[in-house]
Amino acid sequence: MAADRAIYEHIVTSIVDGRLPDDFSLEDYDEPGQPIRMADGALDGIHVYHMAPPELPDDIVQTIADAFELSCAGGRDAADATLSQLLAQYRAIGLVDQIQQAVMDVAQRVPAQALYGSAVLPILTSTDKEMVKLGLAVLEMFNEPDEMMKEVVRNLALSDEFAIFCAWNAQKWANGNQELLEMARRVRGWGRVHIVAMLEPTTDEVRDWLFRDGVDNDVMPEYSALVCYVKAGVAERLAGEMGHDDFSAATAIVRSAMGDGPVPGIPALDDPKAEFGRYVAQAARQTLDLDDCECLLAIARFARDKGWDDLVASCEALLRTDAVRSMLVGELAQGRGVELAQVLGLPYKDALLEALRADFDRLYPHCHWLMDVPAYLDAVLDLYRERVPLEGIEDDPRDEIGLSEEFDRYNKLDFLVQSLRHKLPTGLDFVLRTLTSPTVRNRTLSHRALRCWVSDEGRPLAEVSPEAYQRLRYAYDREPREDIRANMLPLLEGATEFDGDLM
Repeated sequence: MAADRAIYEHIVTSIVDGRLPDDFSLEDYDEPGQPIRMADGALDGIHVYHMAPPELPDDIVQTIADAFELSCAGGRDAADATLSQLLAQYRAIGLVDQIQQAVMDVAQRVPAQALYGSAVLPILTSTDKEMVKLGLAVLEMFNEPDEMMKEVVRNLALSDEFAIFCAWNAQKWANGNQELLEMARRVRGWGRVHIVAMLEPTTDEVRDWLFRDGVDNDVMPEYSALVCYVKAGVAERLAGEMGHDDFSAATAIVRSAMGDGPVPGIPALDDPKAEFGRYVAQAARQTLDLDDCECLLAIARFARDKGWDDLVASCEALLRTDAVRSMLVGELAQGRGVELAQVLGLPYKDALLEALRADFDRLYPHCHWLMDVPAYLDAVLDLYRERVPLEGIEDDPRDEIGLSEEFDRYNKLDFLVQSLRHKLPTGLDFVLRTLTSPTVRNRTLSHRALRCWVSDEGRPLAEVSPEAYQRLRYAYDREPREDIRANMLPLLEGATEFDGDLM
């Protein structure tokens, strides 16, 4: 088992052609009993972008310093136990400043070589992810390491879990920005997000990579979009002549920087209307593909909310052309461009239904576009009955999030059941079966659908459907989660009106 050997060894022996495989993870090194498996680096990414600094004890720097001093004096096991406990509580990402202050405090009392060793040892030998990060935070305090240690840092940087700590080290090396660029090229998750934020656009190579690849990550492009827009000089590029490949790169950045994501976007700049206006002006000189058109549609919506009628008119003029309509016909056959077709008033349901039949596993999230017309709703239900048969839905309610592949059928059912909320009794057979499915989300969505039905009818569930009432009673008795049972109870007690957040 991987956790029986050092994390560094596990990483090094997993490298293929200078990268870690796409399915590489440090799952075997997670804390036992962790309820949800997060992607490598995700917890630190959430900390950096979405959490306030933790409240720390006043004496935490002294505690860390004492542990370092004890370790350097030969009490490594006891020191590691203290540090591991602190890191488990606060995580290394929340203690970097305190760790480095402790290094400075203790540096006057212990030999530098011993302190350096206290960093290198966990980096190379620990099976605790947070201890490896602590080692990297300490290593950053020393002068530029030799080539052997640099290679250790480069190897760890291939893992999203450690990339930000490795980048903090590498940016202080000679030619550090180039080191960061190479690190960014070899990682695709949270590590890339962090390193993109750290890269300085000092060369054309860096600017061009940020322009073409900077938002291409496995987390969300929005995290890096505004950074890339500014550092890659997208505004200046849009003001000049562009081939369509470059315009496509600009589209990816601008669409991701609309400001409706997890971090600020172009609307946070001084003159967002001018920024979007440059994109629209460049679009007028391009042969537009679907991605370009969807970006224009997003800009038009934002501009309409701001009252920028001239910008709205420019976007709509570009979208309502014969060339766009012709392009859209081909895209609809692949199940793409439905929202744009709806906005433009183009028929899309027949094409989408055929595409859904041909590629259900890819396109099932689009089923809701078909379910506002009875004939198409029936066709979608028939397709689901064929591809996700009712008899395959387990009668086994569990406290299961359902993120792995084995729950694929239940993830598909999520999209169907939530689209049935105001369409029952059509599709009621799916709602009743998912009341006791293994996944929490299936069950939550199914009794929300019943609430919507009761609210629409204005009558208690027992009157609307005795069958549904009896099935809900059965589900209530078997439900393992108290919060879901509490949300079922009003339906069983005859309520017909519900809080909005329960609908």
